[in-house]
Amino acid sequence: MSVSTRPAPGASARLSRRQTVRLVAGCVRTRTPIAAVRFGEGEARLLAADPADPVSMRAAIRKLRRQTGLTFSPEAMLKVKALVTTALDEADVVGLLTSASFSDEHKQLGELIASIYAERLRQGRRPAYVAHSLFNSNLRDELPALLADQRLLSVVSCRDVGPVLRAEHDLEDVAVYQVPSQYVVRDVDGPYEEALHGVPIWPNFYRRLRDEIRVRERGEIFLLGAGLFGKELCIRVRDLGGIALDMGSTLDGIAQKVTRGRNRPAFRPFPEIPRRV
Repeated sequence: MSVSTRPAPGASARLSRRQTVRLVAGCVRTRTPIAAVRFGEGEARLLAADPADPVSMRAAIRKLRRQTGLTFSPEAMLKVKALVTTALDEADVVGLLTSASFSDEHKQLGELIASIYAERLRQGRRPAYVAHSLFNSNLRDELPALLADQRLLSVVSCRDVGPVLRAEHDLEDVAVYQVPSQYVVRDVDGPYEEALHGVPIWPNFYRRLRDEIRVRERGEIFLLGAGLFGKELCIRVRDLGGIALDMGSTLDGIAQKVTRGRNRPAFRPFPEIPRRV
């Protein structure tokens, strides 16, 4: 018996963090494909980018540069925006809610995402479950239960988390799709991540990765942590029959890398000679 991955007509679409975990657990138990995707500050800046508003365009390009180290042309940035928009339009769980503890700026950006999502609903987007933007922390804490009966797991991440996940959760195989790490926090990287420092994620790497992703059995869990580029990949995994969980920087923590909070390294300065895409 499958689990409904969309709210019933007339039912509340809003999920608490605990309810989000229960929904995902039900999908895991019944091997029901689902895409649970988070939208935060970076996604807001891309979704708000408007060619008629130069300030919004610069903000989106700057956000992409912080993730990749690359200087995107307006045309290239808008193609990445289209990927994020696809994820907003097609995710089964849309993580966009904020908390009182968030900064005023982040709360305002959360409201912006909510307004964009509401407009997509008015334009005909099928209603999704709406969850907290940090549901990934709750899913991380529940990984022992979620992975208890799994043989296989796939991960999209810049971190070498395969061995620790395999050992901690007694998995038969963990397939890791490695992606380039976030540029501004590369001072935490070791030899594994450094192997891709010279590889631009856009456009060819991303397109090849998207083509290479394989769901080995229906309901295989994918843990994704690829920033702005991981959002549409969640939809791709779901459409192939997998359970796509947008885990973000929680995968850094599993790899014992600190990239968020007070103890993260100072942001790496951008290259003196821009690499343009």
